[in-house]
Amino acid sequence: MVRTRRYLTGSVGSRHRDEAFGDPYELPPDRAYAETCASIAEVMLGWRLLLATGESGYADDIERVMFNGVLPSLSRSGTEFFYVNPLQRRTHRSSDTAADGRRAPWQACACCPPNLMRMLSTWRQYVLTSDDTGVQVHQYADAGFQSSDVELTIATGYPWAGRIVVTVVRAPDRPWALSLRVPGWCRSATLTVGDGPAEAVTAGYATRSRTWRAGDRVVLDLELPVRLIEPHPRVDAVRGCVAFERGPIVYCIESADLPDGETLEDVRYDPDGVVAATPRPDLGDGVVGIDVPAAVAGSRTTVPAIPYYTWGNRGDGGMRVWLPRQAVSGDHALGLS
Repeated sequence: MVRTRRYLTGSVGSRHRDEAFGDPYELPPDRAYAETCASIAEVMLGWRLLLATGESGYADDIERVMFNGVLPSLSRSGTEFFYVNPLQRRTHRSSDTAADGRRAPWQACACCPPNLMRMLSTWRQYVLTSDDTGVQVHQYADAGFQSSDVELTIATGYPWAGRIVVTVVRAPDRPWALSLRVPGWCRSATLTVGDGPAEAVTAGYATRSRTWRAGDRVVLDLELPVRLIEPHPRVDAVRGCVAFERGPIVYCIESADLPDGETLEDVRYDPDGVVAATPRPDLGDGVVGIDVPAAVAGSRTTVPAIPYYTWGNRGDGGMRVWLPRQAVSGDHALGLS
């Protein structure tokens, strides 16, 4: 499922008929079914596999699906919902149905809204676990934890900022282990315990075992550069395209951010330009967008990319996650220069 039948957003289901998987690498962005309930099921499955194995990759998958497969289904107002979650919506369309990317206040088959509310309201149960060896932190958010003999607080601006601070409030007088997940997408991270030096850590769980005292702090710093993503070469539908991620967030281009007169389908990624992160307070507190170098009608410019989960809140224009590369000299499409 993950290797050959899953979208970049973590969502699954490429065939509307029978709500089904397609063939391996059959992942058309505009016809993605990517049902909200299926993404929620992925989180539940990933959680059970994480509990059974302790492997960080399952926590990575939960994070990807939550931010990019589950959250997009909810509007900013909290009153409208996607049943399906396409990765592309054309500017000019022959119809406007829910499958074309418009949130609705309800659906005839009303599985997604209540399922989504249950998922969000129980999200705190997915943040960390504890056992006889210690505490394992799997997801990052401002949070607190208490057991019979351990109390922790977590403070962070994640996913927009990469610093996670864990403070010990109460601890037993014996050694126990604190484990923090270093996401698989992170290429550079450091862990600092108390007044000690910052130590480089790699993907997986950074674990430190000691007799912890009240007031001890552990700081995990994750670098959050913008990453350019290329599709698997067997995914025919997006061959020659690129996408962008920062931290756990997948980004998209939306018509609402383009200047008047520019059409989404005319935008091409310009590999000679510089991609840069930029604040987007209009989309929420702390939200970070991306300025993508682009070419439109032969002219170089930049276009804003927004977190995919925020799309569809500013009108019914076009959207796409996968952006075609700028054609090199001599390239033609459909026989037209």
